[in-house]
Amino acid sequence: MYSKGVYLTGVNSYIELMNSNNLNFKELTVFFRFRMNKTSSLKYLLSKSTSGALTTGLTGWRFNYNINRYELNFDLSESSTNYLRLTINFNIFDNQLHEVIGRWDGVLAYLWIDRKAPVGGAFIGNMSNSLPIVIGASGDYLYSSQCIFDELLIWNRALTDAEISKLQNGNIPQNGLVIHMTFNEGIGVVTKDVVSGLHGKMVNCRWVNQQIRGMYFDNGGLNFTSNLNFSYNYCSIITVFKMNALARGGNPAKGRCCVVHPGGDKCMIWNDVGDAYLRTTNYDGIWKAVATDDFEPMHIYVAVGVWNNNEEHLYLASNGVIVDHVYRLDLGDCGDAVDKAIQVGSTAIGSYKHHGEILASFVYNRPVTEDEIKYISDGGWVDPPRDGLISWVLFDGLKEGETPKDLINNVEGVNIGTPRPVIRKPVR
Repeated sequence: MYSKGVYLTGVNSYIELMNSNNLNFKELTVFFRFRMNKTSSLKYLLSKSTSGALTTGLTGWRFNYNINRYELNFDLSESSTNYLRLTINFNIFDNQLHEVIGRWDGVLAYLWIDRKAPVGGAFIGNMSNSLPIVIGASGDYLYSSQCIFDELLIWNRALTDAEISKLQNGNIPQNGLVIHMTFNEGIGVVTKDVVSGLHGKMVNCRWVNQQIRGMYFDNGGLNFTSNLNFSYNYCSIITVFKMNALARGGNPAKGRCCVVHPGGDKCMIWNDVGDAYLRTTNYDGIWKAVATDDFEPMHIYVAVGVWNNNEEHLYLASNGVIVDHVYRLDLGDCGDAVDKAIQVGSTAIGSYKHHGEILASFVYNRPVTEDEIKYISDGGWVDPPRDGLISWVLFDGLKEGETPKDLINNVEGVNIGTPRPVIRKPVR
């Protein structure tokens, strides 16, 4: 049983290491761990290369396997006439954790799997390209693997044989280490590189050990009579949440999921069953909204609606990274909030129920900054910026029998409709 890592479903699933166009070296060492069930056809484990067959020309390096011949390949290529494929015949489809090492010193390349003797060959060429590193798929996001990816390390030099031996025994050489992804976050849709500060964005992936946090809503919401007074033209609404399904089916009141709903229909964050988008809304006679489709169920996100006079912004963030930002600049006057309550998990009449976990909700009487959004999404929801904070409901950390409160206004939550919120044990 493995307690960490990312599960790639094999259906259009991958992790894209962002901003990696500078990761081009004259020497290279790559280490990764994976675990895989039997699958079919040619699949990719790791790639930083253009697409295509070696004989038709590609540039870069990649690791793939052929189920039909039980072959693990390490490809290095500059063009259709200058390439190398190293192959180890090995049955990797045994649901066990395996370690792979690829090394290139500018002249010679080697491929190891587990602690078996390596295979090697000669390659001299330029593999530079501007493509990201893609985990679990090819450079054009095809040929997805169904596997668990557990760790990735990349050096900008060729490790020595002695260093390879130490690496196989769990000692990581630090000289020249440019990428180290541990995949131990267990939360969110972003996994971080602890060396460079880069990040990988997960698509159709799941954490092996998903951290369960906050309060689970499945049939209603909570009302906090916080009596808020603020300008709808100049405020921020924030929620930390996971949505189990983008559409539950049935009528729209069941299909839509409202996460936070301060002050009636003026400002709220919700998703629409019709197109599975996540939206902010500001209503003043007509619906005004911005929406993002860069959103997946079963992952914890921070969604932020920011209203700054004529502007409306929707941010989606995870683990300290803003993963999407959409906006409009023609909002118009939306008025003021006077003695408004906060609804979490549904609307004021118990409709549009949320189905999933909510960790926290906030209202600010000012636009928050992008740096504050990154901070809150990186665990700062348990200690958010206080400047302009006029409502803060924290579910993350609640214990059985405790009543959720608006911590700024000291108001307890009251049931809306027939909720069955389930408090789950927090993971800190």
